[in-house]
Amino acid sequence: MSIVRIVTHRSRGGNAGISNAERVRAYLQSTSLKVGEQLPAERDLATLLGISRGALRQALAVLESTGEIWRHVGKGTFLGRPHATNPDEMAYQLSRKSHPSEVIEARLALEPRLAALAALRGTEADFTEIAACIPLDNSVTETAAQAIGDEFHYAVARAAGNSLLFAVFETVFRVRALTSWGRLRPAAATTEELIAVWKEHSAIFEAIRSRDSNEAWRLMYNHIESIQQRIAHGHEQREPEGFTTPQATSTVRFPNC
Repeated sequence: MSIVRIVTHRSRGGNAGISNAERVRAYLQSTSLKVGEQLPAERDLATLLGISRGALRQALAVLESTGEIWRHVGKGTFLGRPHATNPDEMAYQLSRKSHPSEVIEARLALEPRLAALAALRGTEADFTEIAACIPLDNSVTETAAQAIGDEFHYAVARAAGNSLLFAVFETVFRVRALTSWGRLRPAAATTEELIAVWKEHSAIFEAIRSRDSNEAWRLMYNHIESIQQRIAHGHEQREPEGFTTPQATSTVRFPNC
């Protein structure tokens, strides 16, 4: 099928979204792309088909819903369905069905137990790795702080010595990165907030190093819960004038921990 034929293809009846989906489908059938290979960038594909990027995204959503393509945030669009055995692709599928409060709930259920196990099973090498994730001063930028904070939690999870729980932990963190947080994503953390996080991390580490599993469990739970509360407080402060936040059992925002 020629490019001209693809661009001018129209369905009889139906809305523009369906018509554009059929145009994308016709393009895919005319190429030599194989299952798992990446489609051209949205800008290039929209130009090739003679439609806007907004119309293209709607068409891609139609094809994704039928399993003809799949999209990975930050990587692109691929032909066919993702392989469930790939951790990144599995996390992507989970993130489409998840929401921020689920991520928080999963962390509260999992990470305190990992901290308790780290206190019981951690080695001196594990403790050295965890300690390296606690900044010695307050000069760390927020971006670096997020990365170091994530690595702290990874180090604790590794020290737990349970491969199955670590696999679950990795999946939760991948889903956290892919989940759409919208207005729940936080504003820049203040120096005071970062210092509070470091203090909580330090207390958790001391409990783990002291082999106090009960205290490690309690401090990790309180750590994630306290960040959730600080997130809720910051979100309330940013609500537009005249807007009242609905009461809920749990208010969450992307945790900087």
